[in-house]
Amino acid sequence: MKKALTFLLVFCTIGSFAQERKVIHINNVINTVKERLTITGFLQAGYDYEDGADGQNSFNLKRADMALTAKITEHWKAMFAYAFANGSVQELWTEYEFIPQLRLKAGQFKITFGLENGITPTKAELIDDYSQVTCYMLGVRGNPLQGNHAGRDIGIVLNGDLFNNLLHYDLALMNGQGINRKDGNKHKDLVARLNVNATDWLTLSGSLYNGKNHAVGISRFVPEIQEGEDYTNNRWGIGANISVKELNLRAEYVHGKEGSAKSEGYYALAYIHVHPKVDLIFSYDYLNRNKDLGMKQTNYIAGADWWFYPGCRLRLNYTRQERSAAMGNDSNWLQAQIQVGF
Repeated sequence: MKKALTFLLVFCTIGSFAQERKVIHINNVINTVKERLTITGFLQAGYDYEDGADGQNSFNLKRADMALTAKITEHWKAMFAYAFANGSVQELWTEYEFIPQLRLKAGQFKITFGLENGITPTKAELIDDYSQVTCYMLGVRGNPLQGNHAGRDIGIVLNGDLFNNLLHYDLALMNGQGINRKDGNKHKDLVARLNVNATDWLTLSGSLYNGKNHAVGISRFVPEIQEGEDYTNNRWGIGANISVKELNLRAEYVHGKEGSAKSEGYYALAYIHVHPKVDLIFSYDYLNRNKDLGMKQTNYIAGADWWFYPGCRLRLNYTRQERSAAMGNDSNWLQAQIQVGF
């Protein structure tokens, strides 16, 4: 009887120990996953009113995005981002850091051109996200030849920080065809960018884009290029960002060439922190889609953000849109939006 009790006690002790080890193992796995995986998401919904015959008066669901970032090792990470509003994969890439001066990223990601395109929509100053020139030149939207691909493409990029973060460089080879689409020709587009962090408050930037793209549509802005035709798509740009206490200023100029049609655009934006939870926004935004045809539009923008919770804000923008005769009539545009992020 004593032997049986002793055996039972030993068995229960071993079972209890094994169960405790199992719980510890599961907890370790959970903690590891929590440390290495980050899930973020945001929703942007609002209301637009624009006067004129071609205007709008509508509520909208602009974005409902979710992203998963995985820290595989100390030097290796990956990201997946999905847009529920239009049902498409936005980003899917992996990046390995050999040294801080040399990283390699491959997959689908933001085109590394200029200062503005890399800003996430959750932190973009304007409800319309970006300037006209960024949207048009980098295929965010509004360019029928490129299609609307949110300023992203598929390819590889080398990047790194040099001389104690004085310089940051990006050198990329891209399809030039946008997201979720294979290359339409055998030519690869070259994108190069150099940012100079001159001081703690001043960043200077220069970018080059050399490409030959495959037109996915026809454009009244460049009527010489037909759908399905390959065409030259080159850009160069310069920019500067100044951040001093409660004031952030950013300005960029970009010159482009699609086929023989030359385009140019520039903007200057001020973002002012007038209160810990309130920001004011002012922007001057000019784009000429075809200099020979005089397809000009200038936007004057004023707005405000109220950050009522981390990642969450109420937004209001007013835009005066002045157009040349080739672009249509002038208009006034009022936008309101709520952003909820986590």
